[in-house]
Amino acid sequence: ETLQPNVDIRDLKSEDFGATVFFVFGEPSIWNKDVPTLAYTWTATPVKNGSMIQSQRYKSLRYMQLRGVAEVGKWQEERRDVTADYRAIFGKEPPKLKYIAVFNDNDQTKAPVTALFGPVVSAQ
Repeated sequence: ETLQPNVDIRDLKSEDFGATVFFVFGEPSIWNKDVPTLAYTWTATPVKNGSMIQSQRYKSLRYMQLRGVAEVGKWQEERRDVTADYRAIFGKEPPKLKYIAVFNDNDQTKAPVTALFGPVVSAQ
């Protein structure tokens, strides 16, 4: 629906998301917040769609920007091979998938954001 215009997920000061689907491959806890995580994002970050971005917050979190501002306002259906993406990013076989989370975020920029999510299906 909307993306924050001044977002850049490569910078902690403007790390917000129009929409994100997280695939978490570990058990985060108060003692271990940094577990292998792959996050597919829709943001206005000025990078090429399909770009992989290292999180500045957590060393084991990788973002893949799927869509940017050009696709706002149109329903998008995504299909990813999460296992292949994990192998390409982390260089090894993924552990068992623990969680899938959908999320949008505006705590850094305070810019309004709206996202609509359909079903998220995992074949793992």
